[in-house]
Amino acid sequence: MNTIKQYWVAVLFVLFGFALAAAYYKSLPSLIPVHWNQLGEANNWMPKGISAFLLPLTSLCLSALLILLAPRASREPSHGSMYRIYPQVVAAFAALMAFSTFSLLNAALQAGARPTSHRFVAIGIFVIFMGNFLGKTTRNGIFGIRTPWTLASDEIWLRTHRVGGPLFVFAGCATVMGGLIGHGRLVMNASIISVAVVTVAYSYVLWRASQRSI
Repeated sequence: MNTIKQYWVAVLFVLFGFALAAAYYKSLPSLIPVHWNQLGEANNWMPKGISAFLLPLTSLCLSALLILLAPRASREPSHGSMYRIYPQVVAAFAALMAFSTFSLLNAALQAGARPTSHRFVAIGIFVIFMGNFLGKTTRNGIFGIRTPWTLASDEIWLRTHRVGGPLFVFAGCATVMGGLIGHGRLVMNASIISVAVVTVAYSYVLWRASQRSI
């Protein structure tokens, strides 16, 4: 019961995904587009009996897994920030999946619809949320910039995430803009990979500096 209370927002988004699939189901064509190429053209379809509920089921399974694997600090109120942040992380993921469900089903009803730009806008917003959370996390093995060097030291974890958080927010903003102008995939890959490389390298530099000071 305590788990449901803590993750009630995520549960609502998961249920909303199933509700969307049920509401759309009768109106859907027998085949639903589930993948689009870089030009935004559908190039793969699946029977609606499978694809209509595929994303809600995926959201249910992955959200449940995230909850089961929750860092210890997120289960204990005495641990402060992670207790408050981690349920929000799971809720943000479930919200992204619910939006993806809506986007997929809506595209299935509109011949020629290209939901890829909307998808990258949603992903960008999700990355912005994650970046905002990063600087508030404590060291754990599930969520955050997890390198051998950040996991080895609370100080390195904190300093890396204080730098990485704003960088991921920037990457999310860039992805949103890329989605709006029709180049979401390119901008997302370039910005997120660049930020990931910078933060990993930064954590290593901090670790090397700490070793020299010993």
